Amino acid sequence: MKLCRYDDDRLGVVIGDQVHDVTQAQTEIRNSTPYTAKVDPVVALGLPFAGRPIVRIIHIRSMVEEHTYRRFRLSFLRIHRQAVMGNERRYFYDYYMLCRGPLPLRDWVEHAEQAVAAFAGDGTLVETASIDEPVSALAVPAREL
Repeated sequence: MKLCRYDDDRLGVVIGDQVHDVTQAQTEIRNSTPYTAKVDPVVALGLPFAGRPIVRIIHIRSMVEEHTYRRFRLSFLRIHRQAVMGNERRYFYDYYMLCRGPLPLRDWVEHAEQAVAAFAGDGTLVETASIDEPVSALAVPAREL
């Protein structure tokens, strides 16, 4: 069994040499179960309710240099992959800093601009304490390598 698209974006199932239209079934499934789940996934996993999630919109164009963006702007797959690739510019969303960086995820989410400012131009961490504290209290003296 194979799926195909035909005639103004209709969905069909290919069985043998015939195409069977299943567009209506797909529409009914989507309408009966909207994308917004009826179950909170956090609660479904058995974790305590944590309130509404914080949603941040990222702009790929702000993560890479202009010439890089122009090169792949028409490639949907490349733009999609950029979310898990290294940034060329400083930006509040940096996949590797979120996953393995020295600051807690909470700081990146709640204080994105301060988290970005916590790093020097060469990428070294300038501030080591929690971002909740005043910036002057976070300054760490330079150390010799």
